Amino acid sequence: MIRRPPRSTLDRSSAASDVYKRQDIKGIEVGDVGICNGAEPFSISHDTLIGRFGKGNDNKIRYLVVLTDGIWKNSRGAIREAVKCHKQGIEVMALGFGGADEEFLKKIASTDDFASLTSLADLSGSFTKIAQAIGDKSTGLKMI
Repeated sequence: MIRRPPRSTLDRSSAASDVYKRQDIKGIEVGDVGICNGAEPFSISHDTLIGRFGKGNDNKIRYLVVLTDGIWKNSRGAIREAVKCHKQGIEVMALGFGGADEEFLKKIASTDDFASLTSLADLSGSFTKIAQAIGDKSTGLKMI
């Protein structure tokens, strides 16, 4: 789970952009929520970022990066919970490798552009692209 500062802090001149990007990076929080193919990260992520543990609608852009290597046992429930996150403004990026189902990734991701398959060899590069996409969030965010 990744929290990001309000957009207003990102709309700065290019001369100061490095300072604001460093502030953005310092504001990132990472959480561990997955355990197996029977679990889904969306319910607890929603509670943490928005709901009972979160700060509600404070105009922050929130990201959830989901990494999976297979097919989830309760994919319908996961999709339902992912859609709840989408509706609350949590941007879901879904990255799969191995036996991951690309159609499932597209259903849990906020947009098709946020769903991608990769290989273990390219996993590091994929996370670099995700970090760049989050850092460059202005218009047309794309992680592929």
